Order: sequence, then C-alpha cells, then structure tokens
Amino acid sequence: MTITNFSYHSQLSFDINFSQSLELTNLEKSLLFLLENVDWNRFECEKPSKQKGRPNVVDAYTMMLLILYGRIQGKYSSRELENLAKRDLFLLTAFDGKKVPDHVTINRFIKNHPKSIEYVFTQSVMNLDKLGELSKDVLFQDGTKIESRANKYSFVWKGAIETNLPKLKAKIEKLLVEIKEAYGWSFAEEENLQDSLEQLKEMMEFNFTSLTPTKRGRGHRLTVEQKFYRQVVAYLDKLKDYKTNLELIGKERRSMSKTDRDATFMRMKDDYMRNGQLKAAYNIQNLVDSGYVVGCTSSSDRADYNTMVPALKKVMSHYPWRYQGYCADSGYDALANHLLLKELGITNYIKPQNYEFSKRRKFKNNIGLHQNMQYNEKEDYYICKAGRKLHAVGFTNSRRKFGPKTKVTIYRCKRGCVSCKFRKECMSRNRGKYKNLYVDRQFYNFQKENLENITSDFGTEVRVNRSIQVEGSFAQIKSNLSFTRFKSFGKKRTTSEWILMCFAMNIIRLAARSDANLLGTPYWYKLEPEVS
Repeated sequence: MTITNFSYHSQLSFDINFSQSLELTNLEKSLLFLLENVDWNRFECEKPSKQKGRPNVVDAYTMMLLILYGRIQGKYSSRELENLAKRDLFLLTAFDGKKVPDHVTINRFIKNHPKSIEYVFTQSVMNLDKLGELSKDVLFQDGTKIESRANKYSFVWKGAIETNLPKLKAKIEKLLVEIKEAYGWSFAEEENLQDSLEQLKEMMEFNFTSLTPTKRGRGHRLTVEQKFYRQVVAYLDKLKDYKTNLELIGKERRSMSKTDRDATFMRMKDDYMRNGQLKAAYNIQNLVDSGYVVGCTSSSDRADYNTMVPALKKVMSHYPWRYQGYCADSGYDALANHLLLKELGITNYIKPQNYEFSKRRKFKNNIGLHQNMQYNEKEDYYICKAGRKLHAVGFTNSRRKFGPKTKVTIYRCKRGCVSCKFRKECMSRNRGKYKNLYVDRQFYNFQKENLENITSDFGTEVRVNRSIQVEGSFAQIKSNLSFTRFKSFGKKRTTSEWILMCFAMNIIRLAARSDANLLGTPYWYKLEPEVS
C-alpha cells in the first residue's frame, strides 16, 4: 500500500495482485447461483432505439450483480452503488479491471429494462425450484403500503373536483350569457363548455386588440373586455385541469399526487406523525411460496380486492407448474377472486370477511340473520325462529363496490310479521310489515365453502403459514433491509424497484437456509397435535 502525490492531493494506491484467494460467503454464492442460466440477450432487445448502437459500459450480468449485491448490503441509490463498486473486493473481482459504471449509467439501466429485470427474477425462481426449495403446493398473498417519493401534500382529490365542477360550469354559463348580452355575439351553443370557451376566446382575440393591459398597479383599471378575457382564460384553464385530473385518477381511485401521478393517498400503518395523515403510496402485493417471493405487483388501488386477479394471472403465466391451493386474508374476499380460483381449479383458503365477527355471541344470537336460519335448498326458502317461511320474491343488483355485479335474491315472509313475538329481535333495524332478507347465494356459497376449508386441520396450518411466510417477507424488506420509501417515480419504476428488493430478500433467505443445511426441504410450519 503506497501513497502517490498528484499536485496538491494524495491518492491511496493499493496493489491487489496477491496470491491470497478470497473465499466466497454463502450470501455471495447464493447471488451467483440465482443469476445462472439466464438469457442476457433480452436486455439488448429491450434497449431503447436511440441506444441500440451504443456500446454498453458493462454487460447486463455484471450490472445486475452490482445492483443486487448493493441491495443485499443496504445500498439502494445509484451513487452508493457506484462508490461500492470502486471499493468492495467482491465487486472489484467481478469487474476484473473493467470500467466501473457511474450513477447515471446504473440509473438508466434500471429505467430502460423493467421487463428484463422481471424476467431475470422469474429465472431465479426457476433456479430455486431446481434446488427443491419450492413446494409448489399452496400460494400465499398479502399486501403492504410503501410510501411514494412524491411530496405527500401535493394532492388532487376526486371528490373536490366532482363538487366544484358543476359550480364552475354554472359560472361559465353565466359568463356566456353576459358576453352574449353585452356584444350580441351568436356563437354555436355546444354541450361541451370547453369548446364554447375556446370559440369565445378566438372571437375576443379577433375583435379586440388591447386584451393585455400595458400598465399594472394602483390606479390602472382593466377594461370590460380585459376582465371578460381574463375570466375566459381562467375558466378555460381550470376546466382543462379538471378534465385532465379526472382522466388521470380514473374510476378506481379517489385521489392522486401531483408529483407522482400513479401514487394514491393511503393511510399507512407506520405513521410517524401519529395523526392519521394520508401519504402518497403504492399498494404492493407479494406472492410467496415456501418463504420465497415468486411474484409481485404494484397497484394504485387502496384496497386489496382488485389486486388478486392480475397478480395470480402473472404468476400462473410465468411458471410451468400449477398451484393446488391459494391462501389470503379477508381483504381478498371478493366474488371475482373466487370465480377465478374456481376456473383454475385451485382450492380456496381465503378467509371470509365476517369470519372474526361470526365467532362472537352477538352474531350467533342474532335470529334476524340468514346465516342463523334454516334453509331449504331444494325449494329455496328460509325458516325463521317462529317457524314461518321466507320465500324468494324477486332480485336486485348487489351493492358491492368490487368485482362483478350479481343478482341478490330477496326473501320475504308473506304472512307478515306484525303479530310475531320475535319481531323486535328479528327486525331491530327494519320497522316494515314484512321481514326481508337480501342474500347473494353465489357469494355466500363461496364463503361457506371457504369457511370449511380454513377450519379444517390442513386449512389451519395453511393460515398459520400465511402469516409466517408472506408477512415475514415484508418484515425482511421493510425492517431488516430498511426499505420503506421508493426512490423513484411512477408505477413502472417502483415495480422494478420492488422486484429488486424481493430478489435481494430471496438471496438472503437462500443463504440462511444454506448455512442451516436445509436446502432441498421446502419450508412448512407444522402444527403440533393437541395433547388431550
């Protein structure tokens, strides 16, 4: 080790050409193993057209090695990765004298290759299967909220736009009437007020020359034409903003961040302000098998109902095997999810929404609920506690916000319930003459079947493993790796960022199992039988 002088500065020169070999740790071996047998030519195919003829500073394999090794070490920013590549012995050996990429090149690589990064992650899961680390039996899913890089106060609320838009349209109509009476202009009456304002703006610019005031300040008054023109321009800009924001928010969301338009304001569990403050965030979904993340998605939806179908379809399309069971919590209890599992022939272990409430005494003693009434499936009627029949009298649409709309059957007691001695207990909320039950038979049958599945001996083990495996993956990434906020904007970039974090978590888990000599035996927590 020597110090060389360059001008007024000193540089440390370290000769690493020595015969001592460096032994790889299990963490580094796991990283190298998961990157084997990958088609790296995909990165060239996904390269933007402007950079197709541009030579790469570092090949895709070495770049992925750098990014994943940095995340294992807790280095997430491109500048930290650049510094790590210049000083870490493992990375210096991997680069083998090649030029170390700068932070701009590293950031551009992640930005330009989202599909290729996901492909490498899929191939790494296939390598795990070759080791016998995946059970390929039950798939677990859960979600968490990760804060966006956006400023949490730069928000747009859909409810505010829906409230203010009619008021703005009323002001525009009033302005059009005033201008028409003042100048006698007859322009085409359009249902679209934006077209009317644009036409009015062109007419004012054609007929009046001094629409822009030459002097400002105290004592300088605007003309009537200038005031009208300012109002037209202001209303036109406001109308365009409302229209653009409604299109960006879409039908499923209720809010949007101005700086990160894909982010939605959500209530976070780790609220450091402790006042229920909403933050711009993404709903991240992990799908786990034997403790390893095999698939993940990023969503702008606050709820989990609509996230299961795209996530499960992605996993089923990426791998050749098919899972026999699927387990998730009550946040995924939606009709569309049940229908997909039935179509795929997968055993359903989704916990019903009312599972916890159904175990209470208040639920069991409520004689007005259809769950506590006797049902005749052959003739399709219920029998209440008084022994009277409630027959199906019609249908109505479901009020469910999520999933496909279905027909809800209306059951009614035709004899009337005025003289019934159980009327007060049975109709505590409804003071009408007849007792009505609104039952979605299809959805209720799914819930009933799921309840039998999750309360069986194997179903109980499945639910225990769900809380250990899939929630453990979030604990590893958010707590141990200290990743609680995205470093980039947009759903595409945040998805790639999360895939890299799941990749790093799989590497750490594989190394830990290798240290414990557990390779080849997929993880499954077994419940000990109760001793009577």
